[in-house]
Amino acid sequence: MKVALIHYWFITRRGGEKVVESILKLYPDADIYTLFYDRNNYGEYLDNHKIYTSILNKPFLRKHYQKIFPLYPLGIKSLNLEKKYDLIISSESGPAKGIHINDNTPHISYIHSPMRYCWSHQDEYIKSVSPILRPFLKHFLKRLQVWDKSTVDNVNLYLSNSVNVANRVKKYYKKDSTVVYPPISDDLFTKPLAESSKEYYLSFGAITPYKKIDLLVDTFNKNGKKLIIIGDGSEKEKLKKKSKNNITFMGVLEWNEVEKIISNTKALLFP
Repeated sequence: MKVALIHYWFITRRGGEKVVESILKLYPDADIYTLFYDRNNYGEYLDNHKIYTSILNKPFLRKHYQKIFPLYPLGIKSLNLEKKYDLIISSESGPAKGIHINDNTPHISYIHSPMRYCWSHQDEYIKSVSPILRPFLKHFLKRLQVWDKSTVDNVNLYLSNSVNVANRVKKYYKKDSTVVYPPISDDLFTKPLAESSKEYYLSFGAITPYKKIDLLVDTFNKNGKKLIIIGDGSEKEKLKKKSKNNITFMGVLEWNEVEKIISNTKALLFP
């Protein structure tokens, strides 16, 4: 079976990308289509696959990929399916489901979430920019909503990663979806518990507006307790500037380094 897998981008290796890697284990010969791919940053995990990238995959645009969302429709339109496929799978919390399909090839879309920045978490994104820029951001998000709605019927079957996301798909796309929970890695839980001094609290993940890491920073600025923040994202530099000395930003780390930090953590925090 010839399979094409469309994913919004491969810049950092987060939850959505690890789900894609699990899907690729089912279809090891699948081709990959994506807006952005940074091999140096992402690593060797996709080396066995043919990867097609959009016209947006330029160093400067890739560096600012989270801020150029008005160009996403242009990017996805530039991706032409290079072969006749038996199945299209899109991994979606961006524009991936909008890939143009020339024939009646079945298209399954696995939804991590409808685009948060123009649907469920739009207010958080708008509040994260300067008041001067907010009217412009609202305008572009409205245009992106219109485009996103226009691609809804491009999919034959919607799968959602949770009941919550299935509710969003119903609310914003007016489509039913089947809940298929994503796989998890249980390596961390099968290892013996180590004695540790439990020195600090930990936040681990994308540093973007909807994750509300700013709430953690404000809280720990007040209570003075130690907080380590692992990850990267559009809010990182702004939050570093407002953080006191008890808060440490570690950036993106290898998993073995993350495990060591977790072993000394009092609690993992998700605001």
